[in-house]
Amino acid sequence: MTVKDEPSTTPCEKGWVTFHGSCYYFSKSKSTFKDAMTECYNLGAELVEFQNAKEEKWFDLHNRVRERERQFLYLSNAEGLYYTRCAAGQPDNAGNIEHCLTYAVSVRGMNDAPCGSRLNYACKK
Repeated sequence: MTVKDEPSTTPCEKGWVTFHGSCYYFSKSKSTFKDAMTECYNLGAELVEFQNAKEEKWFDLHNRVRERERQFLYLSNAEGLYYTRCAAGQPDNAGNIEHCLTYAVSVRGMNDAPCGSRLNYACKK
């Protein structure tokens, strides 16, 4: 399967992928939410926050190609999310310990998870 990225006027660094004028980094290792947030910050980026359904579909495809089931998403600024499409019954804060948002490929939607979980993550700048 080949993923075709759209041309952009914004050149991305090696290891980053271009989509609609933004650059995306898909981690190769797993981290906690806090560490993922720090890694993105150190790369001059933030955890991915979807702006629309097209970006979510593109993101889903990239995760399927990379065989990644879940990724941490979003760094909340407490102003609410611009775009969300959660899996059925989510978020549910199961056990009152799920306070971080992930994207789950198997259900093609967002889900909450414990922030201490070790998951892949994606950065955007």
